[in-house]
Amino acid sequence: VGVAGFLGFSFLVSNIPLAIGTIFGERLYYTPSFGIACIVVWVASRIERPLHVMLPVGIWLAISGSVILDRNGAWESEESLMLRESAAQPRGLRNRDHYAKYLIKHGKTDEAAAVWQGVLKLDPWFVSSLSNYGSFLAANKRGDEAEKMFLESLKIPLFRRPMRHITHLNLATLYTTTQR
Repeated sequence: VGVAGFLGFSFLVSNIPLAIGTIFGERLYYTPSFGIACIVVWVASRIERPLHVMLPVGIWLAISGSVILDRNGAWESEESLMLRESAAQPRGLRNRDHYAKYLIKHGKTDEAAAVWQGVLKLDPWFVSSLSNYGSFLAANKRGDEAEKMFLESLKIPLFRRPMRHITHLNLATLYTTTQR
């Protein structure tokens, strides 16, 4: 049960069997912690002197508790979570893309543009950022740049652009607004 709870659920949320598109996948790892707890209880019940097991288990619980307390601060607000995760994982493209959209929502357009440019520097084929940044450019009367970005996005191999329908919609919207 412990192994199935940990490894089975971990596989399902790993984006390997199907793309689930979460930005903060660690939320999904609360269920596998049940698997780890089952394994610890099973090991403790198999040893004749559980006292020898309890010290390492107690240390492990203390360390886990400190991680929980540390991580709880990050969940205070959407902004604190975005800021912390962006700093902790500077190459986390999906998180940075969502962070840029968060910045747009709060009127920080220059910062958002810089974040999207950074994402596209790390991965020029990151379709979500191409689409979102292109939409941002179109909304800011930079239609030629937006069109170029959307068209580049459509050249990306199919396996890298699961959201191509959004790119087509953005391009159609751009053409409609510019009467082309």
